[in-house]
Amino acid sequence: MGYTTAQRDSRRRPALNAVPRHIAAGIAVAISTGCSTGPARVNPPPINASRAAAAAVQLCDQDHNGTVSPAEAAASPGLAAAFERIDTNHDGGLSAAEIAARIATWANSGLGLVSQPIQITLNGRSLPGGRVELVPEPYLAQWLKPAGSDVAPNGVCNPSLPPADLPQGLRRGMNCGFYTVRITHPELKLPARFNAESTLGIEVRPDSDLFNPPRLTLETRPEEGRGSR
Repeated sequence: MGYTTAQRDSRRRPALNAVPRHIAAGIAVAISTGCSTGPARVNPPPINASRAAAAAVQLCDQDHNGTVSPAEAAASPGLAAAFERIDTNHDGGLSAAEIAARIATWANSGLGLVSQPIQITLNGRSLPGGRVELVPEPYLAQWLKPAGSDVAPNGVCNPSLPPADLPQGLRRGMNCGFYTVRITHPELKLPARFNAESTLGIEVRPDSDLFNPPRLTLETRPEEGRGSR
């Protein structure tokens, strides 16, 4: 049976009204910031990509060879999370030039604020009621602000800048960047490696797939319990 182009497209794309509210809101961020009748356009933060990249290498490069290995990138969880995207020459190390080039893509997108839904699970189950905080990596902290949100009953959170830092008329949004992720829960004692000493990271990107949000899968070790109360 043949289909018209419009019919084929409709079969490939889910209807917007079928998209969960947290994701549809993310689409609205990208659209409304460029709409003349919506909130004023938000420009990307003026990150000095070369300076930030040099500081990232200085932070992580333990053997002082001028590049960051996968093991060394653990010192910056947000950088580690984006390692393969940054390593454009596929040599297994990140140079300052590669990191700077990746940082530059955020400004080149023209998007000052984006939406980044994240799926959170703990030992294979969603973590409703949890609190997720995204903290800019130290070498980006002078340009980026932290963002956070609670985890919804479906296990998804949508971190945002505080309302005071958002343009009037915009409900949520955050800056692109490398972030350490800290997760807590009011009723569960989660290991420090998920919060105070977090090893979790994410790159908030202008080209994220809002229909397939990234997943942070938390697995506790036997000696840590299973998220004790």
